[in-house]
Amino acid sequence: MKQFNSLTIQLLVYFLVILCLHSTLSAQINPQNITIARDKWGVPHIFSKTDAEASYGLAWANAEDAFELMQQQLAASKFVMGKWIGKNGAAADFFAQFINAEKLVTEHWDELTPEYIRYLEGYCQAVNDFAEKYPKRVKVKGIFPITPKDVVHTYVVTFSFITGIAGTVQNILNGDVDKHELRLGSNAYAFSSAKSTDGKTYLCANPHFQLEGPLTFYEAHIQSEEGLNMLGAIFQGGTSIFIGSNEHLGWGMTWNFYDRVDVYKLKMHPKEKLKYEFDGKWLDLKERPIKLKVKMLGFLTIPAKKMTYESIYGPTLKSKGNNFYSVRGPSMLNIGAGQQYYYMNKAQNFEDFEKTLRMNKISMFNIVYADKEDNIFYMTNGIIPIRDMSFEWDSVIPGNTSKTLWKEYYPIDSLPQVKNPSCGYIFNTNNTPLNATCKGENDTIYLPRHWLDARPGDNNRSERFMELVNEKDKFSYEEFKAMKFDNQMPQKSYFLKSIQPLYDINPDNYPDIAPVIRKIHGWNKKADFENTDASLFLVTFSYIFEKFEIANNDPFISGIDADEKLYVEAIRFAKKKLLKHFGTTEVALGDLQRFERNGTDYPGPGYADMLRAGWSIPWKKGRHKLVYGDTYIHYVKFSKNGAEEIETLLPFSTLPSMQKYEDQLPIYNKQQTKKMTLDKEEILKNAIKIYNPG
Repeated sequence: MKQFNSLTIQLLVYFLVILCLHSTLSAQINPQNITIARDKWGVPHIFSKTDAEASYGLAWANAEDAFELMQQQLAASKFVMGKWIGKNGAAADFFAQFINAEKLVTEHWDELTPEYIRYLEGYCQAVNDFAEKYPKRVKVKGIFPITPKDVVHTYVVTFSFITGIAGTVQNILNGDVDKHELRLGSNAYAFSSAKSTDGKTYLCANPHFQLEGPLTFYEAHIQSEEGLNMLGAIFQGGTSIFIGSNEHLGWGMTWNFYDRVDVYKLKMHPKEKLKYEFDGKWLDLKERPIKLKVKMLGFLTIPAKKMTYESIYGPTLKSKGNNFYSVRGPSMLNIGAGQQYYYMNKAQNFEDFEKTLRMNKISMFNIVYADKEDNIFYMTNGIIPIRDMSFEWDSVIPGNTSKTLWKEYYPIDSLPQVKNPSCGYIFNTNNTPLNATCKGENDTIYLPRHWLDARPGDNNRSERFMELVNEKDKFSYEEFKAMKFDNQMPQKSYFLKSIQPLYDINPDNYPDIAPVIRKIHGWNKKADFENTDASLFLVTFSYIFEKFEIANNDPFISGIDADEKLYVEAIRFAKKKLLKHFGTTEVALGDLQRFERNGTDYPGPGYADMLRAGWSIPWKKGRHKLVYGDTYIHYVKFSKNGAEEIETLLPFSTLPSMQKYEDQLPIYNKQQTKKMTLDKEEILKNAIKIYNPG
């Protein structure tokens, strides 16, 4: 009996502990326990006791500034984009349902830690509280309230989109299954004490993303008493810092290029409907209708339905010619990306950071890392399937054999990486992952190259970086930072070699455009605001890119195959366009390339595939509009004591709420950055606004 009583007491204690733990996890956050301090730039610094409270503060601050953009991220995961913005929104709803992310999240929910789920609960409470307090800012019914599962669902949809699955789905629907994804860019580099004049460790993170829309960056700082102290950038609606630094370490990420989505052509039964062959057997192709709601004429919501299917490979579409194609990609099969970012934010040293990388849940991006212990590290990150090498995976794959149905992934040790090279530097500018440091120290143990280096070679930025980094043995911190603002094309690159026919043109053979040809030939390949030759080059190649239907930056790696006839045609177009809109061919780059913000436009800095990046498209009145560029800059100088100096810049923010703070664009145009700190006391002392959410 005594033994029974002892056991009973132990069980009661156990259940009371569980009950208390559950109550703690489910407890509502009190916003009065959270402090948001806005600095003169408008950057929110969130201070709290717990991580979940910090998450609440981050969500609230982001909602204050960009609630409409946050809703764009969430609306697709709730399948209400079509009700909001019509046909284009319905396409996003279709994609979110097609990849079946909602089911994936439900089936794999137990893979997430209670700590991270609690973090998401704090985030969701803030967003729901904000929506309740400001109902006029809610754009469409059906988004709120949100739950942690909705947030994880959004991560799955977003990563599936940016890894090319959405484009692949659209290509199948259009009957163009071999068309490839859009390419974006970024810079990141790091120096160890072996390369710095003061013996410190330097990091530069510099992503190049959209200047407008939900995939723009938002800068924030989150600090809790549970180990968070991270400053950096998130996408609108992000729950953890995407790139940045804490007091111990930091990292940047750049777009990489590997085979991350596979398309399978099913072998259908010649007579029986919706049966396909797999390993000699005929399996049923399951129908999965997708229901949509589409706003038409600005006010009328019309229901629509699109039939999709499910095979053993995954979601399936019927394309032109009565063909069926299945789509499979790692980003649509895992729910852990957001959780990995959370633990990356909490890492205290390289061992912690490497442990988070081994989660292998972020499906893309090169990583450039540095820390206070003088470690620098590069890895081309990705979730790469273990595929049967007897198949041509860069084209459509046979969908009738288990040999093509991959289920496992290579560990990160199999991916190209470099740690602490003797020359003291690492870098990536969206170039090949096999050139990340000095010659002789790059990783040569790697998977089949075409699997992880789908765009091999070096671009203008990597060639220019190598020119700069080899100019001297050691660099000061100021010299290190200046490299990012370099606006000079390299002396040589594959792209420049490929356009030699342009420079072989004899101006005397074309008297009507001879002066323009000579100007282009004489361009010093710099892109400062006053440079008129850069403008002619820009308009000329904008015409050529349009003729070739080029919508990405691939030519800066692979070159461009244009003949003299096309170059002459493009130069004539450039002359005519500039004369029509400006009355002269002597147009300064700053007058031609513009950045628009809230109805006002400014000189648009940067240039295509230069370290000071700027990607523009033809716009109104003959000008070009900047659409991609230096969306965020983050420098850190580490000493043995930690992050000694942090400088950042978010120069192109178009958020109306940020216009009441100091403008960062003039600083960028001076090739400068703003000083930042992780120190709570200093931040509170200099803040221009301190408040609690709510």
